[in-house]
Amino acid sequence: MFLPVKCAKLSLQYYSSLPLLKGEKDWQKYETARRLKKCVDKIRNQYREDWKSKEMKVRQRAVALYFIDKLALRAGNEKEEGETADTVGCCSLRVEHINLHPELDGQEYVVEFDFLGKDSIRYYNKVPVEKRNLQLFMENKQPEDDLFDRLNPGLLCGILYTLSSSLQAHSESVAKRRHICCRTNAKALKTGILNKHLQDLMEGLTAKVFRTYNASITLQQQLKELTAPDENIPAKILSYNRANRAVAILCNHQRAPPKTFEKSMMNLQSKEDPSQEHEEVFYCSHSGTTVWVAQAACQTSPPSPGFLSCIDAKKEQLADARRDLKSAKADAKVMKDAKTKKVVESKKKAVQRLEEQLMKLEVQATDREENKQIALGTSKLNYLDPRITVAWCKKWGVPIEKIYNKTQREKFAWAIDMADEDYEF
Repeated sequence: MFLPVKCAKLSLQYYSSLPLLKGEKDWQKYETARRLKKCVDKIRNQYREDWKSKEMKVRQRAVALYFIDKLALRAGNEKEEGETADTVGCCSLRVEHINLHPELDGQEYVVEFDFLGKDSIRYYNKVPVEKRNLQLFMENKQPEDDLFDRLNPGLLCGILYTLSSSLQAHSESVAKRRHICCRTNAKALKTGILNKHLQDLMEGLTAKVFRTYNASITLQQQLKELTAPDENIPAKILSYNRANRAVAILCNHQRAPPKTFEKSMMNLQSKEDPSQEHEEVFYCSHSGTTVWVAQAACQTSPPSPGFLSCIDAKKEQLADARRDLKSAKADAKVMKDAKTKKVVESKKKAVQRLEEQLMKLEVQATDREENKQIALGTSKLNYLDPRITVAWCKKWGVPIEKIYNKTQREKFAWAIDMADEDYEF
């Protein structure tokens, strides 16, 4: 069955607008984070004033908000259904999760965090803090006690009463499950109290909005600092990944090194004796996409026996090409004819091509090594305003497909259409 022309046009218009409709929720999320930029200084001044409050609940809330803001900690109520690991966030931190040092690494009053966060990823960090409050929160407490126990004392007391009754009335295994359930409910209640306070500070403000704001503003600042105008495209991509890496570290987006990491690095770093003609194959990864690249290897003068580093082999090829260029220039100086001039131009292009190839290999090796334990994709997809990336690509002439794969380009189609090179978060 064929649609009438008018219906067909409407249908095409509808489907072409789907990426924009799907992106509306993302757009709203990043616009909320942008609104925070206008009042974040006021909020920070407020919670610093609250550190001196006479009311313990206000002090604890202020310190918790400071941790969420400066350390990008999650609020602490993100446990997946059925998850049994002892994972915590800011509001559910216990005394055992922090350690105070009067002096550490040349800095005074350092707090050492060590706990399991979302998805059982370890969070470990050492940060200088205002000493008095944390010491006060830890006084007369056991390691298993909550650090921020005053965020919602009335409701928590009710939960503890229910727990004690359950312990008396049920078997040990049932009581243990009830204990976990009550602790989870306590986390949710305390997170709710904090989020209610955030709503009072700014409509729509949550701990996740703080996380999104700090991630996006960090990316924008890092890109300005790391991008050099005279860099080529591979070097600019390395600068982008380093800026993204700074965000991933802030948000604790870690991963175990891929099982194939050592093998892929070996493929990048080593190849057979380049004195033999063969296909040079090396591994590169971009935006989560694995690509095997093959190109004809040039025949070079015989090197030392065995295996050579691919990068070292490329350096030897470049050295040979430069010697050939020098020789060609000398011949052209003597002969002074069109043929030798043409040879010189050809040798120049060969040197330039090898320089670019060497740069790409070195950038690949550096990029993969730096990010083997960092998950760049999580922040890129969930916390970074894509308009920052699009603007950066347009400003510096970096093809957007070098940063976003096809699926990501479809997800962020609204940002690609909307942002120009002057966009500021």
